[in-house]
Amino acid sequence: MSELELQRRRPLQTFAGWAACALTCILVAFLFAYFAYQRRFVTGILAAGAMLAPAAIFLVFAHQKARLWWARIMVALLPLGLFFRFGPDEFQITPALLLFLVNFFVIVVDKALGYEAHARRATPLKKPLLVWLVTIVFSTVVSRFALHGVLELIPLLLSATVYAYIRMYVNDEREIQNLFKAFAVGACYSLGSGFVELFEGVNYTVDLSQKTPAFFKMAGEVFRVDGSFHGPNAYVFFTGACTLLFGCLFFYWRDWRWKLFSLVLAVSGAVLSIFTYSRGGVLGLAGGVLFLILALPPPEKRRKLYLVIIPLALAVAVVFTLSVFGPGSPRGGGLIDPQHLKYVEMDTERSLEMMDLVSSLSRPIMWYRSLEFWLKSPLWGIGHSNFEGYFNPVMPYGFRLFGFYPRHPHNIFIYTLLSTGLIGLGCLVVIFCKLALYLVKGIRRRGTFIGNLSIALSSIWILVFIHGLVDVIFVLPMTIPLAGMFFMFLSLSTIVMDRVKERREPPTPPA
Repeated sequence: MSELELQRRRPLQTFAGWAACALTCILVAFLFAYFAYQRRFVTGILAAGAMLAPAAIFLVFAHQKARLWWARIMVALLPLGLFFRFGPDEFQITPALLLFLVNFFVIVVDKALGYEAHARRATPLKKPLLVWLVTIVFSTVVSRFALHGVLELIPLLLSATVYAYIRMYVNDEREIQNLFKAFAVGACYSLGSGFVELFEGVNYTVDLSQKTPAFFKMAGEVFRVDGSFHGPNAYVFFTGACTLLFGCLFFYWRDWRWKLFSLVLAVSGAVLSIFTYSRGGVLGLAGGVLFLILALPPPEKRRKLYLVIIPLALAVAVVFTLSVFGPGSPRGGGLIDPQHLKYVEMDTERSLEMMDLVSSLSRPIMWYRSLEFWLKSPLWGIGHSNFEGYFNPVMPYGFRLFGFYPRHPHNIFIYTLLSTGLIGLGCLVVIFCKLALYLVKGIRRRGTFIGNLSIALSSIWILVFIHGLVDVIFVLPMTIPLAGMFFMFLSLSTIVMDRVKERREPPTPPA
């Protein structure tokens, strides 16, 4: 970079570069200290070296294509899981998480050395995304610090590298298409694993085989893809997003192979979403599908295609339902295994009614208590991931009886208000409003890739909004895939708006 370009750099960018370098050094030191303390000194050195060596190689061979291929690898790893595994005694770092750390280091050093001059624009420091992240960090540190909250911030910050890469280095619509193709590769693994676990009988069930007071034990980790998805709500969001995304891209791809591939992914996501047992997620998926039907261009030229696709999808769903939940299936006859019923006493019916009552009243109780807790610190909240410590002392007995220990109030707006106060909730509302503005304007370009992408992202945000009214999706980043998808959609939405602005600008007159 020339001296003139260095002089034109803004002080804010320079400060951000040095601050990011300092943060990276702290992160490397943390990795070294953790592995040196938990394992051995040599292991700590290897962990730090494993993070620095690939970053140094990428800096030496810094090239636009190399960075874009690196971004494709990162996006392909999003649905794969293999990022965090929380064991009873330790916190493990997996290979995919290590790749994200390397990715983060490359971006940081590029920023510090001024390589962002080759990008379309500077790193989006003024976006509300960063304000929201800073708010969460601030609330976590200031009010009732919790170590578990910091662990949940790690995947949120790491997945932000996807946002930074797309915003800094993706300048062509074809590259966005390639990112979606890379994402489809990882989605095949996650959706396939979901089918395998569903056929094996892993589902959201009630264990009636025990006679202890805690015999009604909900399966807490359902559809886990190598430790990546916790519970049905996380997986139903992922599968629903795949349904809407690839269902919309099906009508855009011209290559019949990608059309067929997208159709298979969309139908697979729909089937898994329905059988993951999440009422809010299925309702959000239905709202997203309805939006797709209304927003896509008129199907005059595709009427014959619809006549083939809809019966085919229904046939697949019916056959799959009979094979999984039919009388000859491993599942027996439904969500509750009938083989367990003969070991249960007669008063089980009353307990089942009680469990249904607790399930119906749990969310209103949590919302009411959350508002009470929020009044203790209305400006910046009680801190990230501190809901358990406040709610457990006042938890109803019915919750304990059935082993229901909620970690959050199951509402994205109430949870944001509780954890980060009015400041964080305001930032979340700003993000939602800006995304709505981006996508609504992009939908006007129907028929183009930007238009179809806007329709797909809009339907996914409808799923996010409806599902978020009864649960927490990306605000509580329990998994890298969900947080990473959030930043991927956020960055692509802002690119949609940039493309719309560029096309509306009047052409510059010749000199």
